[in-house]
Amino acid sequence: MKKLSLAIVVCFSTLMAGCMNIPLTTMYKIMTMNPYEIDPRQMVVAVGSPEGLSVENDDIVIDFHFTAPQEPVSFKHKFFVQVNSDYPLPEELKDELYDNRKITVLQLSENDAELMYQAQQTVKSYREKHEDGAGTIFIRIQSVCFNKRFSIDDAELDLFLKIKENEEFFTFMEGLDATDLESNRDKNANKIRQCENR
Repeated sequence: MKKLSLAIVVCFSTLMAGCMNIPLTTMYKIMTMNPYEIDPRQMVVAVGSPEGLSVENDDIVIDFHFTAPQEPVSFKHKFFVQVNSDYPLPEELKDELYDNRKITVLQLSENDAELMYQAQQTVKSYREKHEDGAGTIFIRIQSVCFNKRFSIDDAELDLFLKIKENEEFFTFMEGLDATDLESNRDKNANKIRQCENR
């Protein structure tokens, strides 16, 4: 088996944040992470937000792209993460419930998780035989909604990830300003909207 190179770049990111929002321990974890070992069937996303902001279905997006010249294995997948209100909140996230903040837990649907997993296996198989090919994985906050308790002075979001079932959540990004969504380049898709259930 050929050694898997860094021809595929794993870029976990939100659209509105730079590296200043990523803890140093997280940056090291990302740099040493094997993208093929991230099982989307086990991955869990959590968002910490003030009571005035909510994250709903399809607000968190995972983009998975791969391009290869040798064989027709190129693809562009977009997976919308779904809220899982039944997920038991672990102790490490309960510590984030302060100053009227809340935690929303999200996961890929079973079908999307399987599709992403199979795409990873396709890339892995290709990279075992070829030196070319490049890809990206982006985790981004596409939008959020606000309710009557929203304050522009209290709009910070924290993003947490859990990669494996037997691991704890870790802080992926912190102190993200949700109002920056309004100035994103893709204004039609990335915005703060009013929650339907205010």
